[in-house]
Amino acid sequence: CTITVAISGDCKDLTIYNVTTQTYFGIKYEFVDGDEITISTVSGKMGVTLNRKGQTRNLLNYVTAGSTWFRLALGDNDFTFKQSGDSDAVKIMFATAILYGGV
Repeated sequence: CTITVAISGDCKDLTIYNVTTQTYFGIKYEFVDGDEITISTVSGKMGVTLNRKGQTRNLLNYVTAGSTWFRLALGDNDFTFKQSGDSDAVKIMFATAILYGGV
């Protein structure tokens, strides 16, 4: 999946939890108003980038120890997040592709 996080205030140390699979993905970084974080868990395209005022920065070195690249379980997946700051300052969007198996 691809996770896009929009920051509309100051926050730091963002951790996203997949309650369904009991895994998490954390980024230890200080974010500011207007930041956009993109987390790609697609095989071959995994990465974490920050877009701040049109400049892109790789945040892979800021991923917290023990973080897991999300793999979604079949069916519904429940997520929550934690961060230091105003929780209303964080908007998270998940995008997935529907994959089909065949013979």
